[in-house]
Amino acid sequence: MIRYKNKISLIKTRAEEWVIESDRGSKYLTSQITNTTTPITDWWDKQHPSELRLWQKDALIKSLFDAFGEMDLFTVYKSGAGYSQPHDIVMARHTDIWIFATELDTWIVKDSSSQVWLNKEDSLGSILDRTTREEIYKIADAIKTTNVRYANNYK
Repeated sequence: MIRYKNKISLIKTRAEEWVIESDRGSKYLTSQITNTTTPITDWWDKQHPSELRLWQKDALIKSLFDAFGEMDLFTVYKSGAGYSQPHDIVMARHTDIWIFATELDTWIVKDSSSQVWLNKEDSLGSILDRTTREEIYKIADAIKTTNVRYANNYK
């Protein structure tokens, strides 16, 4: 599990590789899932299965993937460890919208820079909490509505 007190940062190293660092010294590496027609399935197959991971997949990744139409999914791992090692991090992106979650916190933030800061005070809460999931579903519904409205204006 990633250890942090108040802040996590995502730092772009090259191409689509990002390093995740916390204010408590935790460090994780990432790899983007590419060249696939089933990104969620491929992402899921590379993860350590757990109840937390299932909620992250179903309530966060699937609902926002459906809302946006597509997202970049990343596997996360500690240096020297495999993708399937247990951890609590999920990371995804749609253009400049970042989706990031740990066991305790979930963030959906807009940032197009090469260093993204995630502050605990901006967290929606834990994906394990029903109230947080309901908030994510509301956000996904708002995105879908906006995308449909946008698409209808340009037919």
